[in-house]
Amino acid sequence: MSPSPFHSILAPYLAGLISLREALGYGDRGIRSHLAHFDRFLLDRQWKSPCLTRTLVEEWASSGEPLKPISRAKRLHAMRLLGRFIAQTQPDTYIPGRVWGPRQATGFRPHIYSQAEIRTLLSEAARLTPAGSLRPKTYVTLISLLYSTGLRISEALALKLSDVDPDAGVLYVRESKFHKSRVVPLHQRRARV
Repeated sequence: MSPSPFHSILAPYLAGLISLREALGYGDRGIRSHLAHFDRFLLDRQWKSPCLTRTLVEEWASSGEPLKPISRAKRLHAMRLLGRFIAQTQPDTYIPGRVWGPRQATGFRPHIYSQAEIRTLLSEAARLTPAGSLRPKTYVTLISLLYSTGLRISEALALKLSDVDPDAGVLYVRESKFHKSRVVPLHQRRARV
């Protein structure tokens, strides 16, 4: 067992929360990073209490360089998770409410490509250099697959030859988002390429 990356008085709670969330299947790189930063903050403050206080949480959530509202909201989300975990054994601990910070929207706006846009994209992909290499064919195949199946790019890139069943006309997407697998039907023309 590797040594705990946490060293403050709350180290057992920080490590326990990470262990619990990993056991539940969460991939919490962001939460882990926030908790490590919070652990250093506690060490710098020489924090001695096994509980969170509102003052401590607010001070940490606003510490460092000026934060964007979304960064502050993510810190507070980490503190909410930690507070709920600690409160199981330390009922006096402070748990931040959900009303803090903005909604965690990314500003991403999906775009549904028209058939003309897809044809143009495929045409440009086919013209990639070096001519006659696998590169243009790879991109044409990848773009066609993404367009015809709705796969995420990470799912398409993780496919193996054994994940394709042309006889059944399906793809097996294994261990994708939230560690779930699924079967994706292929269009008849795509299944026989």
